[in-house]
Amino acid sequence: YHVIKVEAKRKSEAPSFEKMEQQLRTELSQEKATTFVAGLRKGAKIERFDLEGKPLEKPKAK
Repeated sequence: YHVIKVEAKRKSEAPSFEKMEQQLRTELSQEKATTFVAGLRKGAKIERFDLEGKPLEKPKAK
C-alpha cells in the first residue's frame, strides 16, 4: 500500500485555440499527407530492383 498526502490542488486551464492552432494545423496536414500517400501506394504497382537492374524478390508479409 501507498499513502499519498495531497498538499494542494489547482485547476489547470486548457490552452487557448490561438496557442494550439499551429500545432493542430501541422498534425492535420501530416495526417492528410499520410493518408494520401497510403492511397497512392495501395493503387500503385511497385517494382524493386537491385543495383544491377535485376528484379528483387517480393518482401515477405509480416
